[in-house]
Amino acid sequence: MNLLVCIATVLMVLVLPAAGNPAEPAAAPAGKAEVRWRQDQQGRRLDFAAPGSVASVAFLRRPDGARDVLVLIRSAADESVGNAQAALYRLAFVPDASAEPLRGDVPAATRSVLALSAPAANRLGMLALALPGKLLGIEPGPEGRYAEPIRMLVADSELDLRSMGPDPQRPEYLEAPAALWIPLIGKLRAYAVDAGARDAAGPLWRAVADVGAPVQPHLEDSLLELVGPPINALPEPAAEGRVRLLLGPDLVGHRRVRTVTLELSADQAPASETSWGQLPSRQEILEHAYLAMHGASYLAVLTRSADKLSLFGEKLLQVFRLQADRTRQGLPPVMSLESRINLWQDTWISAHDVNEDGLEDLILAYWKGLTKDHLAIDTYVATAVGQWRQRPGTTAIALSEMDRSVLLYGSDLDGDRLADLSVVGNDAVLVFSGRRGARNGGDLLADSACRTFSIGHDPFATTKPGATSPRRRRQISIAIGGPGRGASVDTGAAADKVAGRDSPWAPVFARNPWPVDLDGDGRLELVMAGTSRPGEAYLLAVSPSPCAGTP
Repeated sequence: MNLLVCIATVLMVLVLPAAGNPAEPAAAPAGKAEVRWRQDQQGRRLDFAAPGSVASVAFLRRPDGARDVLVLIRSAADESVGNAQAALYRLAFVPDASAEPLRGDVPAATRSVLALSAPAANRLGMLALALPGKLLGIEPGPEGRYAEPIRMLVADSELDLRSMGPDPQRPEYLEAPAALWIPLIGKLRAYAVDAGARDAAGPLWRAVADVGAPVQPHLEDSLLELVGPPINALPEPAAEGRVRLLLGPDLVGHRRVRTVTLELSADQAPASETSWGQLPSRQEILEHAYLAMHGASYLAVLTRSADKLSLFGEKLLQVFRLQADRTRQGLPPVMSLESRINLWQDTWISAHDVNEDGLEDLILAYWKGLTKDHLAIDTYVATAVGQWRQRPGTTAIALSEMDRSVLLYGSDLDGDRLADLSVVGNDAVLVFSGRRGARNGGDLLADSACRTFSIGHDPFATTKPGATSPRRRRQISIAIGGPGRGASVDTGAAADKVAGRDSPWAPVFARNPWPVDLDGDGRLELVMAGTSRPGEAYLLAVSPSPCAGTP
C-alpha cells in the first residue's frame, strides 16, 4: 500500500500544471455582472449573473455575524488558446445589493476559493486560493477590500482541491483555530502560520502535522485509483481550539465498518479513536450519514447484499453507535432492518426531533418511483435513547417535473423552528413548511408548497419565450456494475411538448442548495449556483417568508 501511495504522489508531481506566480494588485474583472434584488410576500431573493462559469463558492463571515457570498467566475473566453481568466466577486444579501468585483487577476488555474475565519471576531478573515500544488492568500487590508497583492502561502505538490464549493457532508477544506486541515492522498495535513518566517507581505505558512488516513486501490476499467474514506465533520462540537473529524465509513472485508475519529489542533498532538461496527452479512455501503442523536454520535448506512443483486430490491438500513472497539471485531448495529427504498433511489439521511419529545428521530428522504415524480420521507420515531421503531411513518408528496438531484430536508427556512423541505422543479424552488404534531412520524410537511421562487425563466434573458429549457430533457439511468453499463428510461420527451411549459433557458444547478444564514438573523437562506444560459454563470439566494396558517 505504501508503494501505491508513493507512485501516486510522484505521478501527481509530474502532471500538476504550472500555476504561475502570485498575481499583482487587483484589477477590475472583465465582463459585466448583474444583480437583482426582489422582496415580496413570498420572501427575498438575490439573482446574480456574470459571463463565464462558476468555479467555486465560499461564504465569508463578517464581524456582525452575517456572511457574504464569494463567487469565483472562470471566463470561457479564449480557453482554446490558454488565456482563460478568473474573477472574484463578493455579494451581500441586502436590498439594492451590487456585485462587488474583488479581484480580476485571480490565476486562471485556481480551483477553489476558501474564506478563512479571522482570529479576532471584529475583522474579516483571509481569503485563500487553491491551485494545483499551491495555496495563495489575500489579506483583507485596512478597509477589508482585499486589494492587497496575492501572495504565496504554501507550495506543496500534493495540494489539489477540486470542489466547486462548500459541502457540509464532505468538506474539501477543514479549518481549526490557527490551522488549516486539508485532505491529501493517504493523510490529512495541517498548515499553520510560521511565526519565524516572513516575507515583505507578512508571515508565511508551513506544514505542521500529518495524520494518516487509510487508502485502498480501486480499479475501474483500466483506471487505477487510490480511494480514501470520506471526511466528515462530527455533529457534536469539539473542545475549544480543536476540530473533530470523522474518516469513514471504511468497509473492511464486506463485514466490518471502520470509523476513525480525530481531534486536531495546531499546537497539540492529534488524538484518534477507532470505532468498528459489524454488519449482519456481507454487504456494500451505498449511502451514509454521521448523526448526533440522544447525546451520542451514530453512523447510519444504507447497504445492499455483496453476494446477490436484485434490481428492484430494497436497501438495508444499519445504525451503529460510535464506540471504541480495541478487538476490531465490530459491535452489532443498534438498529437493523430492510428499508422501503429501492437500490437505485438516492436517499438523504438526517436526524430531527419531529414530535418534539426531546429525542432525535431518524429520517430517510428519497424520490419514489421510476418514471413518476413522487417524494417520500420515512421517519423512524425514537422510542427511547438509542432505540427507534422498526416501521416508519411516511410523508408522501406527489410532484411533477422535479429535478431529482436537488432535494433538501431538515433546515428551518421560514423561522418556525421546524424542519422544512425544499426541492427544485417546474422551473422553481419550492418550499414546504414543517408541520407540528407528527407523533407517529407521518405528515411532517404541509400538503402543498407554501413558498415558490420561480426560476422558470432567466431573469437577465433578452431572448423571447419559446425556447425549450435544457433541464426539461431528463433521463433516468440505472447502472449495474458501473456507469454506462445499465439501462435508461427517457422521461423528458413527453414533458417537452406540454403546452405552456416552454420557456427560455432555465438555470441548471450543479448540486444541492447550500443552507446558510447570509444576513445574520438566525434563519437560513438557500444558495444555489450553476449556469443561466450558455456562457453565463448564475447564482440564486432566496429567503422564504414565514408560512401563515401552517398547522
